[in-house]
Amino acid sequence: EPMSGPGRDPLTVESIVILARRMSEALAQVHGNNLLHRDIKPSNIFLVDGDVARAKLVDFGVVRSQEARRDDDLTKTGMFIGTPLYTSPEQARSEHTMSAASDVWSLGVVLYEALTGVCPFKANHFSAVLARILFDEVAPLQVVAPHIPRGFSRLVDRMIQKDAFDRPVDGAELCEALSTIELLDTDSSGARPVAA
Repeated sequence: EPMSGPGRDPLTVESIVILARRMSEALAQVHGNNLLHRDIKPSNIFLVDGDVARAKLVDFGVVRSQEARRDDDLTKTGMFIGTPLYTSPEQARSEHTMSAASDVWSLGVVLYEALTGVCPFKANHFSAVLARILFDEVAPLQVVAPHIPRGFSRLVDRMIQKDAFDRPVDGAELCEALSTIELLDTDSSGARPVAA
């Protein structure tokens, strides 16, 4: 079943950390094969039997080589590739080259939304979404959700930095960062469920 949707119970912080680890492992494999997924969003994260520990990254319909220039695979009509709400700033700017850090951004937005219940760049139309991605600063997770382990909230905040060089470089680096997350490192007692 998809990660999000009507009738789904909210995921706990612990479940979201497990999901993040699982998706970072998937990205490490994708990026290790010199590929970019380019369309990471909640509906492309499939929970086998509803289990975050068995989550799978699906829909590789717009995958491409990391070496390819962005204009090599655009349609002749200039169709946008990916899903606007989860698009990295470099995708929004239509940069000719993109790195694995673009997928890291998209996963960061998914995690931020799962932790807060709010997609940080939601807007009424396509161009407004892209403008928010390019110019809006997102409230740090430690401010909006102080119950989240500090190391995890700092990592998710880092994943959605506007400059790709300020993010984990790829899925492998993200895996390494997630391996050090302490779930008990919070500003309040006890973990509590958060919206997905």
